[in-house]
Amino acid sequence: MNETTDQSNSDDAGQTTRAPVPLTPNQLAGIARGAARSEQLKRHIEDAMRVIEKEMAANGGIYPGNGGAVTLNEVSRRAKCHPTTLHKPHNEKLKKLVDEWIKKLKQKETVGRVRVRRALEQTAQDWRKKYQALQNTHIATNLRLQQLEHELDQLRKEKDALLAEFARHTSSKVIPIGYSGPT
Repeated sequence: MNETTDQSNSDDAGQTTRAPVPLTPNQLAGIARGAARSEQLKRHIEDAMRVIEKEMAANGGIYPGNGGAVTLNEVSRRAKCHPTTLHKPHNEKLKKLVDEWIKKLKQKETVGRVRVRRALEQTAQDWRKKYQALQNTHIATNLRLQQLEHELDQLRKEKDALLAEFARHTSSKVIPIGYSGPT
């Protein structure tokens, strides 16, 4: 081999090592673009996680999308990136970040289709009980209203009877005191 083009060196143990090859400007630009895309992906993922947390807070601790399941693929979808993006070797740290976030989320919120279904069933039962209690109260109130309306009718009849009796007694020949009468 020609020593001017060969970039390998021999160390003391007799093994051949390669000297670092300087990168071209195009390679450096490509690395910079890749770093920018990675940073942008990280921002999108973090934004998606924040949005998911806000939606869950607004929905009583239950994720309203994807049947209640918050997964790595769901976070990817919400970040508008392909689900396999986080499985690539250069995105391993980001995948680990999302996995840890999901694990913490599962500990404090209702996450997962089965848990969400149970939570929704419990909520539906609670609302059903409240509805039945309101319905019973409404029925009792209507019965009380009917009873009071009946009492009112009775009192009106009694009043009318008393007024009629009073009218009958006033038509008698009793003259009030201080009556000057016809002269």
